[in-house]
Amino acid sequence: IIQPFKIRPGFQGISCKHCDSGKAFPRNVKALGKNAIPTLYQHIRTECEKCPSEIKHALVVFRTTHSAEVEELEYNSQTLLAKNMYQKILNDAKRASKANKT
Repeated sequence: IIQPFKIRPGFQGISCKHCDSGKAFPRNVKALGKNAIPTLYQHIRTECEKCPSEIKHALVVFRTTHSAEVEELEYNSQTLLAKNMYQKILNDAKRASKANKT
């Protein structure tokens, strides 16, 4: 079951850079990795008509090599990446909010 939540004005999410669709608004780091990134991946790979085919192909290749690459990473590195990505989303939201106030 998907539980909706209120998105406060100025809250930043992520979307497809090719068509601005496939939007996701993760409310925490866990939701970013568990829901938002897979949603965007699925959108780009199967739904986005504006995404170049070479990018779609690269996503398929990256997906097949991902498991082997993860085994070589230091412990917790994927969590740190997700935290950094989420912090960037929050920082972008703060900058956008300040820009709208001026």
